[in-house]
Amino acid sequence: MAVTPETTPPDESTIAGISEPVIYRYFATLNLADFQATAALFAAEGVMHPPFDEDQVGAEAIARTCKRKQKE
Repeated sequence: MAVTPETTPPDESTIAGISEPVIYRYFATLNLADFQATAALFAAEGVMHPPFDEDQVGAEAIARTCKRKQKE
């Protein structure tokens, strides 16, 4: 099953302590390495603040950073 911004979590217990659907989708897309879907969860000029890295602005920068971080 692909996780998209429109996907609703099966239930709140899927990830312990996560009750906001967008937060669930964020972690689900990261876990699936679907970084384009992760980036799509952000606003057009959304900012990701990755630890130990510069802020990333926009979907392409966010997806690129997620992919790079996966390899580290």
